[in-house]
Amino acid sequence: MKRLALILSFSSVFFLLVACGNSSEEDSSFEETPEVEDEDTNEEENSSDQGASTDEDSLPSNEDMDNEDVDSSEESAEADPLADYSEQEIEYARVWLEVGSTDDPGTLNVNRVSAGTPINTMIDSPPTYNEDVIMLTGEAGAMGIVVYSGNGDGTINHYSKVTYRWENPAGLSDDELRAEYEEILEHTEHVEIDTHNDDDVIRIIEQIEYQD
Repeated sequence: MKRLALILSFSSVFFLLVACGNSSEEDSSFEETPEVEDEDTNEEENSSDQGASTDEDSLPSNEDMDNEDVDSSEESAEADPLADYSEQEIEYARVWLEVGSTDDPGTLNVNRVSAGTPINTMIDSPPTYNEDVIMLTGEAGAMGIVVYSGNGDGTINHYSKVTYRWENPAGLSDDELRAEYEEILEHTEHVEIDTHNDDDVIRIIEQIEYQD
């Protein structure tokens, strides 16, 4: 009996040792897991940092953007020779080329005439322009005059009967002249303005002088 009890006692001790050993291995495995997670986390952070760095490297710098703007402006100027001129200057030149008496006015005088300005002050109570108009004249009176108002759509209202110098060879009275001037102001020609050759437009623009 004593021998049996001794065997049972050794068996119990053996099982206890085995159980403690397994428990220690399990604890050890659980302790190693966070290290693996930390490694995964570090890899994700490194990957994220690399991605952000790549995105930043791919973005254009302010200097690159400025250079692109300059290149774009130069290309635009080359594509459009009239880019350096105002819309008004281009309009004056095109209108003169369309309805002016000569392609070379020498000097293109531009005079802005306000609504209410008399068409001719040589008679009493003369008719007046009922809108703002532009008056274009060449260097010499013989080159004629162009009086018009723009419509903003490539067309103008041309006061085709207005002359550079008013004359009265028929000896008409003031009332008769007044009626004639009224008719001139009321009957304008609707003219479509061609774009014309850019070189000709630039040549005329460079001859423009503004009158007070």
